[in-house]
Amino acid sequence: MLYAQPPSIESQASLGTLQKLEILAILHAANIDPKAFLSILHIKSLKDISLYGTSEISKEFLESLVELPKLSKLTLDTKQIESLPDLKRISSLRTLSITKLYSSPASAEQLASVLIGFKQLESIYLNNLIFTEEQLETMVKSLPNLRYASMVNLHLPDSRLSAFQKSKVLHINAFSSSGDADTTFDDPTLQSLVPMKSLKAITLPSSSPVTEAGLADFKKARPDVKVTRK
Repeated sequence: MLYAQPPSIESQASLGTLQKLEILAILHAANIDPKAFLSILHIKSLKDISLYGTSEISKEFLESLVELPKLSKLTLDTKQIESLPDLKRISSLRTLSITKLYSSPASAEQLASVLIGFKQLESIYLNNLIFTEEQLETMVKSLPNLRYASMVNLHLPDSRLSAFQKSKVLHINAFSSSGDADTTFDDPTLQSLVPMKSLKAITLPSSSPVTEAGLADFKKARPDVKVTRK
């Protein structure tokens, strides 16, 4: 595991020599030698890459991640999704995390289009994005093997999460360990999940505006679903 924030000159130069490295996080980094990114492609053991807040990430580099045969998790930020390539070409990728970079939310339009045909994805983590009903429906239909969806501080349409009703997702999460206060997962959002037959668990933050009455109504309709507040 290597975390660099930002990477030192020494760590940049040594990236290509870490042939057993499985987890790499380059966070909030600037002025990185482009050769350091190219050297990452030589670390064939990598399974988990986080590039949150790093500004020099190019679309060409992200496209080249297809060369990493074991890459199963990728973490980007809401700014980087503006130039996302065709990530589904990374056949080993199972988890995609799009994390909040700025306080203002970003449109999910580009993300929704990138996810089309992303059949291998099993888990997705979304933070501070604006979704229309059409974008949510496109995303869910594009991810037939999705089983876990973490959605924190999303700006949802009036239909809330109804787009997930016919999905095979088992767990919906609205809790963030980073302390984000999610005020968007309310009673109507919870009720929109009642018809979702695959659902087994929901995790809510203590700050969620879901009321006791709303929670009681949901549990009455879906006693089989475990709801946890953290």
